[in-house]
Amino acid sequence: MLKKTLLVVAALSLSSVTLDSLAQGNPSSSQPPPPQNLRTSVGIGAGIMYSGLGANFALVSEHDLKYVSAGCRYDDECGFGIGWIKTDLIDTGSNKHGLGLYFAKVDEEVSRSRSVWQYEDRVVYHTERKDVYGIGVSYTYFWNGINQPGVTLGTSAHIKNSDDDNRLGVGLQLGYQF
Repeated sequence: MLKKTLLVVAALSLSSVTLDSLAQGNPSSSQPPPPQNLRTSVGIGAGIMYSGLGANFALVSEHDLKYVSAGCRYDDECGFGIGWIKTDLIDTGSNKHGLGLYFAKVDEEVSRSRSVWQYEDRVVYHTERKDVYGIGVSYTYFWNGINQPGVTLGTSAHIKNSDDDNRLGVGLQLGYQF
């Protein structure tokens, strides 16, 4: 799972570089595009950007942040996530308001089924655990801008592959990006 997550983040990074070179008018140029002032960042906090209570590793430019996250929820469910946040979609003059897309483990379902046999006059139950994943959108406010260390505050909404009737989820986020 971790190898697949890192592969997706690398693909997102390459697609950003390719789109920038197309925008500059040299789609077939064999020269590499000019540097984008990419840097790495680590963040800690709670919310979808941190896969619950956890951390993320990110590639940051002036107007976007691509991350891989790992963390645990309140009930010891742990998981990974990936996401991409851009700040030039809302206000091109500011890099504090970010809209994002993400894919992450958002829950775990436990189902109990009654067994057809009994043991010493007790009914035996079979318990199954299933990871629940979500794909969604997020809004994040970067206190000092997306490319500077500082506090992040946000909200998110996602659709999940849950077996129950409630397939929508929402969340809040608070963290610090170094």
